[in-house]
Amino acid sequence: MKKSLMKNAVIGLMALLFCSSLAGQIEFKPGYLINLNGQKQECLIKDQDWKDNPESFTYKLGAAEEVREGNLDQVLEFGLGEEVRFVAVTVGMDRASDLVNDLTLGRNPDLQLEKLFLRIELSGKATLYSYRGENLIRFFFSVDGSPVEQLVYKRYRMNSMMKIGYNTAYRQQLWNQMRCPEAKFAQLESVAYTRNSLVRYFLKYNNCTGSGETTKFVQQDRKERYRLKVTPGINYSSLQVGENLGYRYSFDTDFGRKVNFRLGLEAEVLLPFNGGKWGLVLEPTFQYYRSDVIRDQETEPTKAHYQFIDFPVGPRYYMFLSDERKLFIDVLYISNFSINFSKSGIFFPTPPYQRTLNIFTRNSFALGGGMDLNDKYSLELRYYLNREIIGDYIRWDSTYTRWALIVGYRFFAPGG
Repeated sequence: MKKSLMKNAVIGLMALLFCSSLAGQIEFKPGYLINLNGQKQECLIKDQDWKDNPESFTYKLGAAEEVREGNLDQVLEFGLGEEVRFVAVTVGMDRASDLVNDLTLGRNPDLQLEKLFLRIELSGKATLYSYRGENLIRFFFSVDGSPVEQLVYKRYRMNSMMKIGYNTAYRQQLWNQMRCPEAKFAQLESVAYTRNSLVRYFLKYNNCTGSGETTKFVQQDRKERYRLKVTPGINYSSLQVGENLGYRYSFDTDFGRKVNFRLGLEAEVLLPFNGGKWGLVLEPTFQYYRSDVIRDQETEPTKAHYQFIDFPVGPRYYMFLSDERKLFIDVLYISNFSINFSKSGIFFPTPPYQRTLNIFTRNSFALGGGMDLNDKYSLELRYYLNREIIGDYIRWDSTYTRWALIVGYRFFAPGG
């Protein structure tokens, strides 16, 4: 019953944090769209930090206006700030998979006409576009306003033995339509089918042809892509141990609830999509539990001494309230790997049942939620689900659960 109540309380906490944040999240940012009549409209666009190219987007004509949807049938172009530009283009694109197990036979691309929102990576005399989808990335180009074409690159199966071939026709396309004076074809061997490599080539071409201004649209990297925090806190822990065969002499022992100190070092990586709302967390943490109890008909205390370092890892989701404040929830996996100190164990001192149970942990999970302030300080309430700590003993069971109140202080972030 107690376990069920605790789990329900945690689930309720997560739901409350999520629902209370929805109204306050920062989602719409200044942008523009160009409609089918060529008219440009300033608007507020929902910033979804697009990893894949969208088929539609959400916008408002003013802060108090209704939310609308823009799509390929209504919009020629839209942009967000000085970083993002998408343009609607009808173009031939090859959708052959680049995954090794799904490669097709034959080197030639299967170009099918599609209407797409292409991201503008760089514009000028020569303009570079990109398209990203599931297991798919393609680059496109145009020169002096010519029709947009795909830069062709394809991995393919040369035979049934899975020998892989490479169609690098994009290099010939660049040579035919975009080469600087005195250039040599061999120089194109260093141009890879990647965004950074192609951007460098397009910049070089636009500069060497004296074509005037070139604009590169690059989303600003958030300063805190990588973070390190020290995470001290307090655990409120409980432990019960019991033998599960029903012997006459009862080993069922409740060691009670204890308040103990914990200390962690949290490393977090913010994932490069969805507006920095998702992170991946790893937090090596030193924790301990110590309790001595005198059981019925015994004179010496039965002892539980458990000192360990575990390694919770899992996703974290942020919900923005303002530029300075955000709520977060996380779900952490705790593997059976932990560092248990040598003096850890369950000690029964009274003969004839004198024995020591060594610590052998099992997998577990933890659920947490809290608030982050100024990307510097955080406060989190976390619940650790039951973790079996004497799992290598067939006849013994344990129930070890914890609540933790954790204070975080970020002491390192590149550029932060």
